[in-house]
Amino acid sequence: MPAFRIGADVGAELLAHIKKRTTVLHLTGTARSPYLYDVMQICKQVIPRKVVHTVTEQNSAVVRTTYADNGGSPWTAEQRFAARPHQGFLWSHISRFVPTGFERTEYVSAGDTVWNHLVHHELLDTDTELAVRMSNEPRTYCAGEELRETWNGSVVRPAIPRGAGLAPVREGDVLSLRIPEFTDSTSGHWARAIKKADGGIGFWAKASAGTA
Repeated sequence: MPAFRIGADVGAELLAHIKKRTTVLHLTGTARSPYLYDVMQICKQVIPRKVVHTVTEQNSAVVRTTYADNGGSPWTAEQRFAARPHQGFLWSHISRFVPTGFERTEYVSAGDTVWNHLVHHELLDTDTELAVRMSNEPRTYCAGEELRETWNGSVVRPAIPRGAGLAPVREGDVLSLRIPEFTDSTSGHWARAIKKADGGIGFWAKASAGTA
């Protein structure tokens, strides 16, 4: 059931109007929002009686993210997992929809929270695990940091991404090549063509060395 929230003063005015006469509401919204907030509220040592979190340059990074249009779906699905330092498991409960051929400004909580961004090449149900998707290495962000990312940017092709731990290994006469079927124009983004047999909607990971 669709729902929306309004302030107490506006709500009281609306209820008073409804009591007097038939009332029709015209609701509008932004389907293609140019902004996204991935916020991790942290309270250290004590939880205040009233928790107020204001997104600022002092507690957030700004990631200007482009989701490329490769001639397929006009929308795609993405997730950004988060974990605190004491957690070894990254968790995200839903997938989010985002238009392709679109740049979105994403505000991400900075500090020691570990984040991992996953982007699928097509639209999926919000409760569907993004098992076959582009991924980058889990990382943290510095306050005030400004970054640019492009997902599924051309040319999408098989390659071994730098820093993904997939370098070829030789043992005697055996050469093991682990080449992801898909990488894009951004270093570190990669995806497999088929779903792994293990894992679920969350997974174990730690921030890679050298990240903020």
